[in-house]
Amino acid sequence: MRFFYDPNNTNLKKAINNQQLMGQDKLKDVVIFKRELFKLSDGGTVAIDWANYNDKVINRPILAMIPGLSGNSNQNYNLSMIMEAEQYGYQCVVLNYRGAAGVDLTSPKLYCAASQYDFREIVDHIHFNYCTNENGKQLRDIFMTGTSLGANNLGNLIGEDGDKCKVKAAVCFQPPMWLYKSSACIDKGLYGFYGKHFGKTQSAVVRPHVEYMREHIIKSHGIDLRQKLDEVKTLRDLDDKITCIINDYQTIENYHYYGSCATRIKGIRIPTMFMFAEDDPIIGKESIDYEQCFQNPNVMIGVTKRGGHTGYFESAFSPEQWFPKPIIQFLNSFRDDLN
Repeated sequence: MRFFYDPNNTNLKKAINNQQLMGQDKLKDVVIFKRELFKLSDGGTVAIDWANYNDKVINRPILAMIPGLSGNSNQNYNLSMIMEAEQYGYQCVVLNYRGAAGVDLTSPKLYCAASQYDFREIVDHIHFNYCTNENGKQLRDIFMTGTSLGANNLGNLIGEDGDKCKVKAAVCFQPPMWLYKSSACIDKGLYGFYGKHFGKTQSAVVRPHVEYMREHIIKSHGIDLRQKLDEVKTLRDLDDKITCIINDYQTIENYHYYGSCATRIKGIRIPTMFMFAEDDPIIGKESIDYEQCFQNPNVMIGVTKRGGHTGYFESAFSPEQWFPKPIIQFLNSFRDDLN
């Protein structure tokens, strides 16, 4: 068991520092994405963004990353991870959600905290087309990381797949292990600001797709998506009035329980690290399920005193983050070419 501590005493407040937001452009300059559009089995479409792709080097291990709730490939935490991983020869790729990252919905379904079925299809696609030759011989391994909501999806994926998992090792970075506990943390955070903020931003993600989905949702689930979206004030409202219903959980309680990766940790059969910060104002330390992690010998948990939510900045004026260092060190431990 290993616990990491932030020696720089950094926190979430640095994530919204103007210097860092400006500095993010410096990180973008070193990463060029090549987009692949992948069609899911139900007709949905997702963007697979390959970072600095080099098709002439076919034996580099792949590091597939799932972003957070409203994330995309250009999020600061993705760019920092890519910069660190490329130093060790990884071919990085960001796996985006359906209806996100500038891709239109092509099936009447939205992503959520339990969209692991989408990512299973994407991983199968990458494994078959990029990791094996025409004879089925494996040429390289897939490693994975997920951040925040993406980490919950990753935990769900590898927990469900068990011994059949195609991923060599994984890191879940600040997942809401118990969605209902993280939801409560968001609701009370900054006197309700976080709940209202995420309710507004995620409603903005859904709104462009309302007319495309509206008729189907009325027929399949009996709710008017436009009307329900107008009633949303907080992220919990969105989960309660829309997300839980259109994803067939029926109630927000069912969604927040059965969508939580903590319910699947016991099924994980690959080396996996969960990483958290105790001062995370979004996930909340109450959501960290130490017991579930301790009971699985394949799982390691690292908890820092500080770091905020996807923070961990090198300094107050730097856009670079230090959390990728222990993450990549952990994944490197399971690479055959380095050991």
